[in-house]
Parts: sequence; structure tokens; C-alpha cells
Amino acid sequence: MGKPECSTCHRLIPDGLLACRDCTLDRSRAALFDYQRAPLRRVLEEGGELVVRHVGASRHVQMFGGYDFTFCTLRIPDTAHRTRVIVGSDAVKQLCADCQLEMARVLKAAYD
Repeated sequence: MGKPECSTCHRLIPDGLLACRDCTLDRSRAALFDYQRAPLRRVLEEGGELVVRHVGASRHVQMFGGYDFTFCTLRIPDTAHRTRVIVGSDAVKQLCADCQLEMARVLKAAYD
């Protein structure tokens, strides 16, 4: 009997694993971003605040749900300073460009 093959990408699944690592990570990432749709939409519609984490010289938007990731998929260190930004304010334009792009992508999916 040969090694099992991933039903999605058709690569061989390495010994000791039950599923393809790459496809599992892709599905996990997709589910994480799907989860962001409702809270991001609610904050946008109600004029709420975004949690901003300062990592190095950049300011990133933290994902909803207590995840230690930003919208640009950066893992947030424990030492990262936390602030808040009101949606619609000029301060949003100063946030990480990749976080802004991912939030726009998530919002587009939320309204489609």
C-alpha cells in the first residue's frame, strides 16, 4: 500500500501526518479570514474602533476574536503596544498598507 495522497492538491502526505500540511494551513487561513467578516462589518457600520498593535515602526490592525495575528498575518509579539483607532478617522490611513488591503478584501467578501 502506497503513501496517502491529498485529495485537494494530489501531493503525497508525509509519514506521521493525517492530512496535507499545506492544504490544511490554506483552509485554516481561509477560515480565520472568513471569521473576520462579521465583526469587521459591524465595526464599520457602527463606527467602532479597531485595535492597533505597534510592531517595529509600523502600526497593524489586530484580528478580531482574540487572535494574536494582524490582518497582514503578522504574529503579534507580547511586547507590542496596543492602541485603538476610530473607523473613518484619518489615522486609519496611517496603518499598515497590507492590513488595509486585507481588511478591504474581507469587507468585499462580507458584502458579496
